[in-house]
Amino acid sequence: MWTVIKSMCLNPAQPEYDLTALSDQLMQIMADIGIAALPSQVAIAVQKGMFTVDEGALLLGIAAYSSDDDGATIRRELEHWLRDGTDEVRVGLAVMHDTFLFTSRVERATILTRIAQRFPQYADMCRELIESSPD
Repeated sequence: MWTVIKSMCLNPAQPEYDLTALSDQLMQIMADIGIAALPSQVAIAVQKGMFTVDEGALLLGIAAYSSDDDGATIRRELEHWLRDGTDEVRVGLAVMHDTFLFTSRVERATILTRIAQRFPQYADMCRELIESSPD
């Protein structure tokens, strides 16, 4: 499932990612496995070393943008991962997602503060997300 994306769209020899091809491939995967399953499948691929956390976050961002529900299903799953706050890969993917998660600024700040304490490698990113959060 991920081999095509890795070789075609995330090839480090390419000067930049082919976002159109990446979007097309992700839409096909979402059609095959369902959008609700995609975030966990990306996390598993990262855990297996197929992608870096940065690449996984890119995949989830493009999938959210490409999805029929404007990423709502993916955002809900990422919010769940942050509320749970136990899996380093899933937390990293959620923190690196390119949208503000949680509709409440208070909830966002509370959860991201807890994540920053538990995962110091994401502390600066969490602080930036809290400080730049819309009200």
